[in-house]
Amino acid sequence: MNKVKYYIGLLFIVSQLVLWAQKKEPVQRKTEDIPPAMRAQSALFADGLREFYTDSYQAAEHIFRQVLFQNAKNSAAQYMLGKIRAQVKDYSGAAYYFDEAVKIDKNNVWYKAERAKNLVNLGDYNAAAQAWEEVCKLEPKNEVFLYNLSDCYVNLGKYQEVIKVYNRMEKLVGPNEELTRAKRNIYLYFNDLKSAVGEYDKLIKENPGNLDFYVAAGDIYMSNNVPDKALPYYEKVLQIEPNHPQANLSIASYWLLQGDADQSFKSYLLAFESKELEKEAKLPVLRSYLAQAIRSRNSADIQRTAQLAAALTEANSNAVEGPATQGSLCLFQADYSNAKDFFAQALAIDNTQYSLWQDYFSALERLGDYPAITERAEEAAELYPTNAVLLYTIANAYLKNGQLNEALDWFKPAATFAFDSDLLGSIYFRMAEIYSDMHNPDEAEKYYKMAEAKGKRRDSR
Repeated sequence: MNKVKYYIGLLFIVSQLVLWAQKKEPVQRKTEDIPPAMRAQSALFADGLREFYTDSYQAAEHIFRQVLFQNAKNSAAQYMLGKIRAQVKDYSGAAYYFDEAVKIDKNNVWYKAERAKNLVNLGDYNAAAQAWEEVCKLEPKNEVFLYNLSDCYVNLGKYQEVIKVYNRMEKLVGPNEELTRAKRNIYLYFNDLKSAVGEYDKLIKENPGNLDFYVAAGDIYMSNNVPDKALPYYEKVLQIEPNHPQANLSIASYWLLQGDADQSFKSYLLAFESKELEKEAKLPVLRSYLAQAIRSRNSADIQRTAQLAAALTEANSNAVEGPATQGSLCLFQADYSNAKDFFAQALAIDNTQYSLWQDYFSALERLGDYPAITERAEEAAELYPTNAVLLYTIANAYLKNGQLNEALDWFKPAATFAFDSDLLGSIYFRMAEIYSDMHNPDEAEKYYKMAEAKGKRRDSR
């Protein structure tokens, strides 16, 4: 709703409040029976609203003060003055006017709600909680009011009161996943696993076909070192849906704890093959398998890691970690040809990771495929123009290709950005050799001396 429409609607509502505030008896009057003073006051109030909703707060405040001068018991004017003070962040000033509005009209829920919001702005959560309790007593079925009340108790650290408010909300909307998660976290804070799982048991009762709730209940037990109580929840899911990705991911952890690595891997593989499961849920597992494979050098560990990486690539085509992991395994096994292809595949997904370029170029160097390095030199250097190691690798590739001038063009910036003495020594030495091959003995001698200053001897080829 735009501001103009909102202003028009509020103008009508509040103008009626002004008239109502003037009545001492619930007697309906014809329009022509309304006293001129009352009509003038209503028009004045409308002028104040117009100024307020065009952000002319000073003018609006002046007008509403005029209304109060005519009638000090006008609760709507007190309320609007509070709104103005709150708008300019004078929360203490706003508190006075909201209190006055509530004193005049004790059962106006909107006055009380605004006063409660203002108390939150003042940081007085105790008073705000009491104020929201009053609001919720007047409007017990308003979820927004109940949420604001719960937020006050959260800020006060009164988590048992938070639970009570959430329960009141739940009675209005029924079992709710967001409320369940919030209550679960509170129960876990108090190490009350039974109550935390009980919240999901309620969701399961209401939604027996939602298998994710069974997994969530099991995960609570699993993450709190009670795996035996987690297992029945996972088994229930897998009886109904054997390929359920999250259940397989969770039960794999269970089997791993039981020392059954084969059954654990089978469950992980089923989870990795799912296109429904986001890659973020799979990556910690893949990293763990890769670390184990490199640590153990066991062919079975390497094969399992490769299978998981391949499954990730198949199910999550945008997951650069799939081909990157396969490339790392190939590099680890000195299978440079396949490593090159996997890293090229990874770079096609994401070419911004330096480690991928480093491993890709390393595989190409091992294969002696220096033209492939120079072919992508500009692309890599544009991303990492100050990386001395990368620039050195490219320069060396040009050197191996026999392109001496181009090699010098890359060695020079490499030297500019190199801070490691060994690297600088190597760069100077290579440049000295190039100048020597180009029959420029003066430049060659200069760079030989610079290389020697960094600990690189002339006979160290």
